[in-house]
Amino acid sequence: MKVNSTVIIWVIFFLVVLTGLALIAHYYIEPREIVVNESQAKIIGLKIAENEAVSKRTRLVDWREGERFSSLGIAHFIWYPENENSEGLSFNGLLTHLSQSRTLPDWLSNIEFPPWNSKENYLSAKHDVFKNQLSYFLQDNVSEQTSYLIDHLESKLPTMLKEIKSPFARMHAYENFYHIVMQENGVYTLIDYFVFMGDGTSSNKRYNNQGWGLLHILENMKGNSDNLIQEFVTSADLLLSRRVANAPTDETQWLPSWRRRLRTYSEN
Repeated sequence: MKVNSTVIIWVIFFLVVLTGLALIAHYYIEPREIVVNESQAKIIGLKIAENEAVSKRTRLVDWREGERFSSLGIAHFIWYPENENSEGLSFNGLLTHLSQSRTLPDWLSNIEFPPWNSKENYLSAKHDVFKNQLSYFLQDNVSEQTSYLIDHLESKLPTMLKEIKSPFARMHAYENFYHIVMQENGVYTLIDYFVFMGDGTSSNKRYNNQGWGLLHILENMKGNSDNLIQEFVTSADLLLSRRVANAPTDETQWLPSWRRRLRTYSEN
């Protein structure tokens, strides 16, 4: 039986395309290392702390209204008690990160979980000395907290990109991410928005199946602007405005403060 040569050519072409797409899909979920020096990390961390309303030392150890657990540090890292899932961004994870790069003080080195079991217990005077020590420790280790945030975002990037089904769209988001990294304020922009609105992978953070996390901003950007940071801000503003429009309850009151935070990304 003779096989049409044209058919063979098309089959080979099709297989080559599939192989190429598979390679692209694999390559574009491989994270590269984000490198910042200690001084840069501290500047980024202080900006995040200001945005998170923890510029004052005493706010670095807090239990916010309506929260189940206490939150600490520049990004309100939740300190999960024993028997709670502390995977992901957490103060538990920060302690592990810090212990790998430095020797923790004696009063903190053997503590894995919070010494309080309720907000009432947290507010009691018996923890005042410990909370005061902890706030000074966090104030003195801002750059290390930024390093933890960067490491965590890098580890999340492959998971984020796998949410995108099209390999070309995945490549586009990947390139936008690392092109922003290379911009002035780029690392701050990515890390702060990650802290601010999440990575975009949670199905619970979508209205009408439309999200507003970091992944969605990167995917929505064209990536061909002369000012990528401003393009990121514009993309984020658009998606946050869409969030407000889709919200089941009125979120209009939050939009001005969200926009103020976005504007810091393009400020020197």
